[in-house]
Order: sequence, then C-alpha cells, then structure tokens
Amino acid sequence: MSRSANLSPLYGLLLAGGESRRMGRNKALLALDGQGLLARGLALLTAAGCQRSFVSGQYPGLPCLPDAPAWQGLGPLSGMASAALAYPLAHWLVLPVDMPGLAPADLQALILAAGDGPGVCYQPTQFPLLLRAGPRRAELLAALLADPEPRARRVGALLKGLGLPALPAEPQRRFLNTNTPAQWQELLLALGSTDTSAPLVGAETHSLSSDKELP
Repeated sequence: MSRSANLSPLYGLLLAGGESRRMGRNKALLALDGQGLLARGLALLTAAGCQRSFVSGQYPGLPCLPDAPAWQGLGPLSGMASAALAYPLAHWLVLPVDMPGLAPADLQALILAAGDGPGVCYQPTQFPLLLRAGPRRAELLAALLADPEPRARRVGALLKGLGLPALPAEPQRRFLNTNTPAQWQELLLALGSTDTSAPLVGAETHSLSSDKELP
C-alpha cells in the first residue's frame, strides 16, 4: 500500500438506506435502551476511532452521504461506492444500522487486522467491514454496480473480488442483525434489554446468514 494510503483518514459509514420491508417500519428509526439506532451507530464509529462518520441515506440533521444518482436503489454497495467516490482517499469502516449489539472493540479489531491490505471483514456476517483506500476498491465497486445481474451486486462479490480476510463473528450475540420484529426481540433478549420499541410479530428463527437483508 502506498504512503498516501497509509496516511489516509479513517471515516465511518453507517448503512441505513434500505426499505426495511420485513421489519414493517424503518429500522434506522428504532431505539435501543432509549438511544436511536442512527445515533448509536454514529457514536460506535466515533468510539472505534473514525475521524468523521456519515449515514448512508437521507436523514435531516445528521451527516449524510446520499447514494450517487447512477447507483440509487442498488443496495449496500451503492452506499459504499458513493462514500468512496465522495472521499476516495479515506479508509472506510462500514457498519449496518441493524447490528446495534456491536461494541467499539469489534470495530477496532478490524482496524488492527487490516494492516496494509485491502481491508478486512467478519464472517459469516460479512459486516462490519473495513475497506482501505486504493484504486482497486473504486474500480471493483463501479464494475459490480454496473452489472445488470442483481446477484453480482451482493456484498459477498465485493469481499471476494478484493480478497478480504475475515475475522470470526464472535460472540454471536453481538453480531445479530435485526431484519424482522422477531429478530429484534431476539437481540433484546441476547443483550438483556427490556426495550419494547418494536413489537414481536410472528416466530421467525434468526440465522447468521450471509444472505440476510441489508440496510
């Protein structure tokens, strides 16, 4: 990695631009123990060491990075590509808004593990992940988003294309993602929270699947 890349700032990106169809309400507007998930995610990125942090989406009053017009509606890769386009020299620490159980140490572990490589992720959850600055990042994101096949625009294709190493997503209770009311309740139980800001609907079983709905 070049000297300029080593001197690049570390910025945080909170993915929060999804439709939240399975939750039945905007996941980004949920709260955990009295703290909104948007504020919680931004605070987590700052605590991990990010010099600046942004929300991928459009939320008045918050530092936001909307998707570039050509990539609107194309999923989480569009948020990452738009961030890389806006600040191409920054390393990006990427966190989905629907994983509020994470701790700063989980993000800091990515920073330590990245070294001079293209980045690092967690598996099997894929997120959170760190994308280091470099031309390959922008080129691959643009190429994947230009593919007309939706399956080509999955996060897994980016991780594979960059050859990102992975850390194990442990303990699993911190890496639970919340796409449905049932999964939200499972997270509350795992964290020992008594928050009731989202109703329990149905009885879906949570899975740490890499094909999960993303923000």
